[in-house]
Amino acid sequence: MVAGAPHGVAAVRPDAPAARRRWTGSRRRPSAGPGPAAGPAPAPADARIDRLAERTCDELRRHGRAQQTALETADGPMSYVALETAAVRLARYLRRRRIAAGDRVALLLDRPADVLVAQLATARIGAVWVPLDARLPDAALVAVLEAAGAGVVLTTTGAAARLDESDVDAVYLDRVRSRVDDEDAQRLTEAERGSVVGMPAYVVVHAADHAAGARGGLRATAVGHDAAAAFLRAAVGLLRLGADDRVHHDTRAGSDLALLETWLAWSSGAAVVTAPPGPRLRGADLGRHLREHRVTVLRANAEDLDGLDEPLPDLRLLLLTGPDRPRDLLARWQRPGRRIVGLHGGPETTVAALWAEVSPHQPTGFWRPLPGYDVVVADPADPRRLLPPGAIGEIGVTGVGVGRGYVGRRDLSAEAFVPAPGRGGTMFRTGDLGRVTPAGDVERIARLDGSGGRGERIAPTAVRPAPRSGPRQSRRTTVMSLPDTLPDEAGEVAEAGEAAPAVEETPREGTATGEGTATADPGATEAPPSGDRPAEGGPSGDRPVDGGPTGGRPTAGPSAGPTAGPSAGPSASGLDAPTRVTPARSAPSSVDAPTTAVRATPAPTPTARPSATPTAKPSATPTAKPSATPRAATPPSALRPSAPRPPVARPSAPPAAPGRRPGAPPPEVGS
Repeated sequence: MVAGAPHGVAAVRPDAPAARRRWTGSRRRPSAGPGPAAGPAPAPADARIDRLAERTCDELRRHGRAQQTALETADGPMSYVALETAAVRLARYLRRRRIAAGDRVALLLDRPADVLVAQLATARIGAVWVPLDARLPDAALVAVLEAAGAGVVLTTTGAAARLDESDVDAVYLDRVRSRVDDEDAQRLTEAERGSVVGMPAYVVVHAADHAAGARGGLRATAVGHDAAAAFLRAAVGLLRLGADDRVHHDTRAGSDLALLETWLAWSSGAAVVTAPPGPRLRGADLGRHLREHRVTVLRANAEDLDGLDEPLPDLRLLLLTGPDRPRDLLARWQRPGRRIVGLHGGPETTVAALWAEVSPHQPTGFWRPLPGYDVVVADPADPRRLLPPGAIGEIGVTGVGVGRGYVGRRDLSAEAFVPAPGRGGTMFRTGDLGRVTPAGDVERIARLDGSGGRGERIAPTAVRPAPRSGPRQSRRTTVMSLPDTLPDEAGEVAEAGEAAPAVEETPREGTATGEGTATADPGATEAPPSGDRPAEGGPSGDRPVDGGPTGGRPTAGPSAGPTAGPSAGPSASGLDAPTRVTPARSAPSSVDAPTTAVRATPAPTPTARPSATPTAKPSATPTAKPSATPRAATPPSALRPSAPRPPVARPSAPPAAPGRRPGAPPPEVGS
């Protein structure tokens, strides 16, 4: 913390000179200044969803309301300052674990506060949020992780058994909670945040057919930061949430609709009220919870409202999602002073693309495009041909809110995301049959035959993981840890003081990723004893997709995703990059590019180093240093204490800081 910072959260500290930045373990050193090697320019402030919540916190602090409630759970309320502080500490810890911008991070947590803090922390470092429905069967959960290309799961040891059939790595937050609490609480610098230009903000997975994924597999929709931020800005102006609102949210749903219940609330200064742990609330139980916690904003569909007969005098805004708006339901929920807003759209259009003021006295089935969206009607047989106003055809959506495509499914992407005829950009084919009225309203008539699950949210309860040619190679026992400071930078770190870590660069698919070993960090990602198994090869970011041997050399690649469809599809879109590691010469897109959440520690150069003896005073007598060669990660049994290794020669290093044993890695800059 920095002295004088209000409520323990400091303002953004200035970046240190480039010459003082320490190496953070990425395979290339940070650039000394602007230029081709400096990476892409950071996204505008409004193009990152985490900026919207951060701006709300700053505004509340300026008006002396920083202790306003941002989150209310069964464990108690959490203020905006407390939420931001917890998210910043977790974000900084995740960066120490080699998780950076573009990496796909799934959340499988029970405590609602942990879920929301992790959701905000993931966005702070530019990582891709992968929501998970905790109520899915274990096999379906594994298939969802593979379809999304997740590289790491934030979870607890109690849920470790659910990941036994998955290749994904895990960080057990209940084991590292004390380490997270010790992290620096001041805001991340721009370098620590990383760039999100061209990267998804989240990947949400649904079934690709009405058989819950049993026949058609999964659709993993990737939505960019620009689309999510544009939707939130439009929703804030349309729904007019305020600081006195209390928004209901169920953290176990694992849906993109969470944007309406969390990010929208944080962008408006409202409080998020979470459902208690346990079975999903329905009917009278849900009504009792809403009444006792004085919820003012509720997002629900027609099915959620069945059996809910509580008067709910505090509810002022009902967000009715989905295409169905029964008149009897509207008549039952209409109250003086209560506003009912209908929202309709698939996950491919960032939560929703159409809206309507709903009343039992108005005709149903008519919508208006949200600000920033546009609607056209195309010929279902030839989507490149637009129909005149009044003609019935397939409803197409264009605008900034259209998603980037389906991860690893070129066949489905080519079918659903097509060039917008005569408009530029991309048009999403919703699968809805309708027309545009002379008044400019969009009338939805029915679903189009053969559209499958396109534009719908179908729970993937029946899907199963793709078969493997060999055994799964889970690396959840592999530990993600930081390398020791290089000898030529030991003095530089000491002089840097408050220097900020440089941006970690994600290696491109098909390029060399370097060679190294994984080092032990007990409690970070080591699986619980009941689930321990020998780890084969390196971390998940350095293993082959097919589970075959690597010959002692790490190979970049994610855990296996769903089987790609036919090769047909627009190659210019960049969505047909292979999910399997191949020696591709061109850079893959951010949609299909594998995550690299776990990075191997680069092997040190074989130079002479001073001996690190077990005594308190390092020995100045150099000894021969064994050759540094790459090696595979050791099994968990090898991570237990064993006989001391022979001393290794190291060059002269500065004396150890007070309170730190000689030879231990120095603390991270800013911690």
